[in-house]
Amino acid sequence: MLSTTDCINRIQALLDSGGEVTRERVAELVWAYAAYCRQVGDKSRQCLDLLRQGRRAEARKFAKEAPDLEQELDLLDFPERDQWLDLCEGAGLPVRQSVDIQAARSIIQEVYGESGHMDQLLRRFRRMSLGQAPLADRLRVLRSIQRADPDHDFWEADVRAYESARLEELVGEAKEADTRGDLAEIEQILGELRGGEWLTSPAAHTNAIDK
Repeated sequence: MLSTTDCINRIQALLDSGGEVTRERVAELVWAYAAYCRQVGDKSRQCLDLLRQGRRAEARKFAKEAPDLEQELDLLDFPERDQWLDLCEGAGLPVRQSVDIQAARSIIQEVYGESGHMDQLLRRFRRMSLGQAPLADRLRVLRSIQRADPDHDFWEADVRAYESARLEELVGEAKEADTRGDLAEIEQILGELRGGEWLTSPAAHTNAIDK
C-alpha cells in the first residue's frame, strides 16, 4: 500500500491536474486514504482509553510509536482535504466519516497536556520553517499555536504577517492559474480566501481574483 506521504502527494497531484475524475482513477487513493484515516481513528481511541485509565505516560509513548499519531493526522488533514472529500463523494466513494479530525486533535492535546501540546506545535513550526515548508502549511500550524496560547498577542501579530504573505502568494497563484485557464485551481484559491480563519480581511484580494 502507498505510504501516507505518497498517498497525499498523489491526491494533491490529482486535484492540481484538473482532469476528469472517474471512480476508477481515484479508487486506489480513496482506499489508501480511508485506511490511514481508520488507523489514526483507532490509535486515537486507544490513546483515549489509556487516558481514561490514568495512564498518560503510556498514552504519550503509544502516540509517538511509528507511525507518529500527530504527524499522521497532520498529513491526513492536508489543505485541500475538503476538496478531496467532495470529489470522492461525487465519484460515489465517500470517505468523509473515516476520521473525526477535531476529535483526534483534542485527544492528542490531552495526551501531551497543554504545555506538551504547545511544545509539539512549536517544534513542528520550527522544523517547517527550517525546511521551507509551503507557506499555507506553516500558517495552519501558526494558527494552531495562536489558538493554543491566546494570552500572548505576539502570536496574533505573527499570524497576521503570515496571512499577508499568503494573501499575496494566492494572488500570484491565481494569476498563473488564469494564464493556464485553470478554473478549478482558481476556485480552490477562492475557497481558501473565503474560509473563516482569516484575522486579516481577505476581501480586497478575493475581489481582485473574483472579477
